Amino acid sequence: MNLMAVLLVLTAWVAPGFARAAGDDRDQENAGRITLSTGIDLSSGDYGQVEDTDIWYVPLALKYERGPWIGKVTVPFIRIEGAGDVVGGVEGPIIIGGGGAQTREQGLGDVIAALSYVLYPSTSFLPVAEFTGKVKFATADEDEALGTGENDYTAQLDLSKALGRLTPFGTVGYRWIGEPSGVELDDVFFASAGLGLKITNWLSAGVIYDFKQASSDAADDSRELVTYLSLKISDALTLGSYTVIGLSDSSPDLGLGVNVSVSW
Repeated sequence: MNLMAVLLVLTAWVAPGFARAAGDDRDQENAGRITLSTGIDLSSGDYGQVEDTDIWYVPLALKYERGPWIGKVTVPFIRIEGAGDVVGGVEGPIIIGGGGAQTREQGLGDVIAALSYVLYPSTSFLPVAEFTGKVKFATADEDEALGTGENDYTAQLDLSKALGRLTPFGTVGYRWIGEPSGVELDDVFFASAGLGLKITNWLSAGVIYDFKQASSDAADDSRELVTYLSLKISDALTLGSYTVIGLSDSSPDLGLGVNVSVSW
């Protein structure tokens, strides 16, 4: 069974932040909460190159929340099948161009560590603000196109405001991308805007528009439309899904995934 056939029979994964943006409650005085999550993310597209690239991404993430602080470490497994023009990157592939040879590689991806601080407003008129710093450690094999072989650094701001069952939210950020030998990559600005709907106390849905500057002259800016569902089975167990539709040549034609999170 090829990747596109698998994509058609799988539902997709929602990132942990999507459920929060959809209006799930958080304890501002949290004495300590641990969340373990995993899933599978599948994407396929030509990314403006000659050959299609199929990417399987399976993350194992551990998150610890205490008061306004959130620490998270993600260790992924990645499999890339394509022409070698596209390599693994933080929260999406990096397009380097150059017409690389056909390749099919798999292994450990780049480990990501993040630290966030959530600022709750003193007045109900202001949004919740979450400030995040991330480091992508170059643990993926550069020679197998699983990563760039260089560390990346990210700073971002997330804003959300619950308005009854609706929650508008957005992100702005900047990523400093390490340059591998022989390849010139640019640092990038990225942003997103979305709207979450709390359908019931246990089911949320939403839509997001994502934008990311191109990191090389071989690519256009990335633009994507994301739809998601989040199902809260209990206080400890959450299931989710999302679908990604590419709106530019540098985006996947289609992305899907499934996710499960357990908290205690």
